[in-house]
Amino acid sequence: MKKLFHSGGLLVASNLFATAVLFGQSIIVARALGPAGYGVWAVIQSLPLIVRTFLSFRTAEATTLHLVEFKTSGQRHLIRTLLSTSFYVEFLTRLVAFVIVVLLIPIASDKIAGGATAQTAYLIFAFSVLGLTLEPIWQSVLRDQKKYVGMALLQAGIPIVQVLSIVGFLIFDRVDILHMAFVMAAMAFLRLTIMGMQLRALLYDSYEVRLRDLLDFRVHGEWKALEKYWQFMRYGYVSSCVSSIVKFSDILILGYFRSDEEVGYYRLAKNLVNTIAQSASSLGFVIFQDLSELIAARNFQRLVVHLKPLVFYWLPTVAVFATIGTLISPYVIELVYGPNFAPAALIFNVLLAGVGTMTALFWVHPLTLALRLLRWQLALIVAGAVFFGLSAVLLTPQLGAVGTAIGLSGAWVIGYFGVLFPISARLLKARQS
Repeated sequence: MKKLFHSGGLLVASNLFATAVLFGQSIIVARALGPAGYGVWAVIQSLPLIVRTFLSFRTAEATTLHLVEFKTSGQRHLIRTLLSTSFYVEFLTRLVAFVIVVLLIPIASDKIAGGATAQTAYLIFAFSVLGLTLEPIWQSVLRDQKKYVGMALLQAGIPIVQVLSIVGFLIFDRVDILHMAFVMAAMAFLRLTIMGMQLRALLYDSYEVRLRDLLDFRVHGEWKALEKYWQFMRYGYVSSCVSSIVKFSDILILGYFRSDEEVGYYRLAKNLVNTIAQSASSLGFVIFQDLSELIAARNFQRLVVHLKPLVFYWLPTVAVFATIGTLISPYVIELVYGPNFAPAALIFNVLLAGVGTMTALFWVHPLTLALRLLRWQLALIVAGAVFFGLSAVLLTPQLGAVGTAIGLSGAWVIGYFGVLFPISARLLKARQS
């Protein structure tokens, strides 16, 4: 397990740095826009995210898993087909998502938040969906080649440029949703450019694939050889469709039932708990590659040895810090964001229960994918989505943002704790055999 943490150490460090920078950005934006404006900005961000997730096939996980499989089994000739197929899946689904978002903008601005004056900001931000087309392949290739320095530099560098851009608008008193949308879309295309440059250098050296080969449709004559890949993608698509309800519709539901101010409180609280989960997500990002390699080699005994420290040391550490966060959150939020955002503290504490579970069990999701427990994962995602949907619709009208937070936090707990049972059963069976 030391190897896993060593591999992820650089990514965690860059992630913590980026989190600190974006924390400063959230303070600037929240104070500049106020609770109501911050709520409108939250809805503008949520619309493309939820549409995109309904069209997501989890290309990054599928590509990573099958890169490992093809290398291990000596089928390197299929890597070009795999990467090209993943590119077309990602590009076409993002293009469709962009068109759908554009068509939904008048409805969202009229029925949820912003009004007609916000439609331009909705449209500009929608372009960020297209700007992240290469990200799944970039993640898979750099993770496979252990190029964590390049990943860390991009992960830390983009937030710096983003915050500097916002500070520039702040100096001229121009921090509003329109300029925020422009900055975010520009950062997405900056990421696209840098990822393309990194991939161009890596693809040929590592797999004898050129960047322009991703556009070569002739390689798709070997699509039938990717049967397991497509099976994984089908489960990934259904899982993403269901999980998107939990991940992103919370703000849209809250915006429909309650005021823009309350959406602003909720958005602030959710941003804060998401920053807590970022460091663990970096380790999960790295550990997926290592877990996939161990399972491909059927080295289950070593796998169990590596997981023990995460259960006996990491889990109680997260519990202690979550308790401290619950106690100090009211004082920190009011001090940093101002008295206007004080109601966000209770929402933060409710969400922290779910995010604390996700952080403590960050290894569960990558292990589930590596073991291909796709049906179990889908069943638990559906169970969590049902719990969230019922809680959000029944509790939000009465409890507001707290009711929405209860539904989201509960869904996270169901998904992460529930999958521990099939994981334990699969590992026990594998060790006995």
